[in-house]
Amino acid sequence: MHTSDPVEQYIHDVHQYLPNSSEALSDILSDLHQEMTEFCADKAAVSYADLVEHFGSPEQFSSSFLRNLPEEQSKGKSRRRKQILTFAIIITTFVLLFIFFFLHRDINSTIVSVGYSLEIETVPNP
Repeated sequence: MHTSDPVEQYIHDVHQYLPNSSEALSDILSDLHQEMTEFCADKAAVSYADLVEHFGSPEQFSSSFLRNLPEEQSKGKSRRRKQILTFAIIITTFVLLFIFFFLHRDINSTIVSVGYSLEIETVPNP
């Protein structure tokens, strides 16, 4: 996205470096927009380079934000992955037990049915 507004461009660039799953993402971008608007209010014209000089590069700003996230928010994604993995392992275990139970039952039934045989002899008519 390339806009003529350096503030919008900078915010867009910062957004590219931040994970979409961050709960505070919209708040951070809104606060950044407000800070930039206040920064620009004192100046006649502000360029993208002026914003980078004052706020740092979008990558630097994003890195700083991610380092300062509370541990709970930054680890929330990995916690969710662990929950999904645990759930998948439990479901897989139950499915495998279910399959084993039915295969074992079918094998026992097959052995019993094979154990019976019937021989028929034909006797010639006199």
